[in-house]
Amino acid sequence: MASKSVFRVIGLPEDATVADFKELEQFLKKGEQLRLVDEAIVPSCPVRSTLSGIFGVLHPLPEFLERMRNGTTTVVCFHLRGEDVAVDQNFYGFTQMYPTSPGTPIVADIVALAGLNSHAYDSWTADSNLERMWLREFFSTDFPDCRTMIYGYNSNLKSRSIHNTLYHCQRFLKDLQDLRESEQESKRPLIFIGHGYGGIIVAHTLVQARFGSLGNDNSLDCLLKATCGILFFGVPHRGMLVKSVVDALMRGGHTGQLELLKEIDQGSKTLEIELRRFIDLCPLFKIYTFHQMLETRSVVVQTDGAWSQAGVYEMAVQDKSAILQLPESLEVKIQVESNHSDLVRFATPSQRAYQDVYGCIKRLLSEPPTVIATRLSM
Repeated sequence: MASKSVFRVIGLPEDATVADFKELEQFLKKGEQLRLVDEAIVPSCPVRSTLSGIFGVLHPLPEFLERMRNGTTTVVCFHLRGEDVAVDQNFYGFTQMYPTSPGTPIVADIVALAGLNSHAYDSWTADSNLERMWLREFFSTDFPDCRTMIYGYNSNLKSRSIHNTLYHCQRFLKDLQDLRESEQESKRPLIFIGHGYGGIIVAHTLVQARFGSLGNDNSLDCLLKATCGILFFGVPHRGMLVKSVVDALMRGGHTGQLELLKEIDQGSKTLEIELRRFIDLCPLFKIYTFHQMLETRSVVVQTDGAWSQAGVYEMAVQDKSAILQLPESLEVKIQVESNHSDLVRFATPSQRAYQDVYGCIKRLLSEPPTVIATRLSM
């Protein structure tokens, strides 16, 4: 069990420091403590005149943060030196993981999307005593000149919201356009990292950028040409096993996301059509496909209604779905001795799977800047 929970703060004034996080003590009840760890100030995304922050809080949490963690409340706000500041835990939209090297140009944008029913931040955190979040803690050392970001969306399968893949892709595409609005940003190399359904959003968003109703938009053309690589982790391009999850949702009366699950079930026509279109785009990118070697327990519903992965072992995303089957010149296939959930949880930088990721990013970044510049001029 995690020893801490991680939160985000947005709208901080430009002179903010981690000492300002102490403002949260105003929400404490008698006898409660706010034990802050791993605090950091980071640029806002898209770039604005305010800053953002990330901080951890050791358990037990104060009541106001516990209510946020269990979904009873979504945000806590306070006023700080002329700015309205908000604290959340859903990490929706873009969140930069660390400040880039001061005085050094940003060499690339890296954007990571987690899968269904997962958390935008926690899904990349190792289930170990150190609880390392590699996109923040390892990349800040290995790729200090990259603007590394996570992108959060409502992936909660029990949510009353009714979303489909097209909605998530259109929202993501619009947010990407806002993120890379300036001429300098729009021409910066772009690398995507997608786990599970997050990879589906990445692939289908690029399809929307090329074939959607806004396909002639110059900013979308720049987005496609600036995308130099994608790291896919257990992405169900041809569908996945969803029966146990559907059964769990039906038992709990959670029907809002059933249509979305149908879209990614094995044999889905939607996936088949979008995959053909995505494969047409693949010569534009270098793709690294990480696929799991271990089975994952299916979802079961406990007597109290809670979900747990305690069912039968199964390969939720089979190789024939995770691997695009492209030529080696376009797709590098990498086996990982892991189940689906742990595919993107690395405990140390020396872990073999992380070293594979490190090598992939290094190769993508080693591509001469003239390559992207040439593509953008075409």
